[in-house]
Amino acid sequence: SLFSAVEHTCLAVNADTVLLEIREDNHVLRYRYEKKGYRPYRYVDNYYPDGCRAIKMKRTILSNLTQ
Repeated sequence: SLFSAVEHTCLAVNADTVLLEIREDNHVLRYRYEKKGYRPYRYVDNYYPDGCRAIKMKRTILSNLTQ
């Protein structure tokens, strides 16, 4: 899966965190990311051209993949 590929690539380059941004109104995608362990850490007003807020999310992966 895309999630697995990103996380394994992070491990290969010694990165332990994945960061991403999604539209605040994209509830389906937010739910999917939260199920994978991503958590919001910041909200950015007017991030998108139509004024929609962004949710910045992150997941620490090193401890999850090495267990």
